[in-house]
Amino acid sequence: MRKCPKCGNENHDNDKFCGNCGFKLPEAKICPECGFTSFKDKFCVFCGEQLLPKYLCKKIKCMMQEANDLGFEQDAIKLYDDVLDTVPYYSHALANKSRLLLFLKKYDDALKCIDKALDINPYNTSFIDNKTTIFLVMEKYDDAMEYIDICLDSNPLDDSLLKIKGDILSSMEKYGEAIKFYDKSLDINSNSCTIRAKMNALIDFKQYDEALECCEYLKNDDSFSSGYYSQKLKIYKIMKEYEKALDLCTEWYESNPNCYFILLYKGDIYFEMEKYPSALRCYDKVLNHSPNDETALKRKANVLIKMGNVDAIKDILSKIDPNDIRIGNL
Repeated sequence: MRKCPKCGNENHDNDKFCGNCGFKLPEAKICPECGFTSFKDKFCVFCGEQLLPKYLCKKIKCMMQEANDLGFEQDAIKLYDDVLDTVPYYSHALANKSRLLLFLKKYDDALKCIDKALDINPYNTSFIDNKTTIFLVMEKYDDAMEYIDICLDSNPLDDSLLKIKGDILSSMEKYGEAIKFYDKSLDINSNSCTIRAKMNALIDFKQYDEALECCEYLKNDDSFSSGYYSQKLKIYKIMKEYEKALDLCTEWYESNPNCYFILLYKGDIYFEMEKYPSALRCYDKVLNHSPNDETALKRKANVLIKMGNVDAIKDILSKIDPNDIRIGNL
């Protein structure tokens, strides 16, 4: 229900005119980022963006989609600029533009852009993460650490900020300290993203048994099901636990029989074990399904080199772009 600004009568949300005095009621405004709708708020209560009239929101969303579809192409910058000319305080457009500028290695411009987004929406942890990422790419580790510490001073129990500090410390190869901050974050909010970050830090820190424990937490996460297997295989291979790795590949493939790339993992394990005929059978199964799979062709060629079967390699080379491969670097 909403009140008529002229007579105070209560009207239904879908009413365009007041049922008591006929006054035209103001239209609802919409958040272009998350779709939140309100008749009274000026800014989105969920993501902080400025609410827009329906016609303008639709126009902006189309422009943003067009820019997003271009991915990391230079032309997307102009589209983001067009959005910002229309809605100058659209912080997510600024953040997207900043990510694009980072990809294009225009680091100073990327920093200026994300700073504008943070001026509008200073508590958005995604934007904070973007800024620290720019610092890390520029290898300005001290600047990244100083900035995240300032953020944590304002909100020391924010699990996202604690994870970001862990990410910075991992980038600095301070894995032991990074793990402590991941644990602090997980004490507040246990989520798969932070568990994955901790697991990677543990692998780099050569704490493989603890990394395997982290893997188990992710087993039932549908969004990370393939990552669970691939990360666990990675750990087993580092530990040279090849039989366990093969058993895991079998389990993975049985649960996903149409995912032939799993056979590439299995072939790689056999290759490391120097069981070349077994590796060859795995790669051939992939090629039976997809005869021009370049990854399988390259790995098969590598096996044939080890087996001394040079004649068979000539047939493979005819299927691979010679500009993409040098046989010595397979």
